[in-house]
Amino acid sequence: MSVQFNQTALWQNLRVVNQLQKEEIEILEKLIEVLPSSEDEVIDEWLDRLERHTKHRFTDEEARMIRSGYPFLSEHRREHTLAMDRIRKARTDWEEDRNVLTLWSFLERDYFDWFMQHLMDFDFSSENHEKRNRNLRNKVQPRPELIEA
Repeated sequence: MSVQFNQTALWQNLRVVNQLQKEEIEILEKLIEVLPSSEDEVIDEWLDRLERHTKHRFTDEEARMIRSGYPFLSEHRREHTLAMDRIRKARTDWEEDRNVLTLWSFLERDYFDWFMQHLMDFDFSSENHEKRNRNLRNKVQPRPELIEA
């Protein structure tokens, strides 16, 4: 069976916010690459890697949002929770039926679509908020004693 990943060009040209997102894309691409010809244990390992990495990325993002005072943290966190639930469900489905096409469909369509939408709706916004706040903190603050002199 040969499974072609149609989204490869889109993944490669996808504008991401940070290195963790790039690494997640690399894990997804590798997982999709090994799907058609690997033993179940290899696929299990890649799914585990995807789940652990995604959880790490979400934890990192949420910590940065807390530090920057991002006003939509709860909505963003809810999206992360839903995404982790979907990854875990896909993994459970895989463990029950070992259906490569079902897993491939989840990764190529469902997860890819979610990833793209999440970047546009949440990650770009939170990253811009963090950059603005970083720039404000880095600006030189006026010293009252110099203004009054």
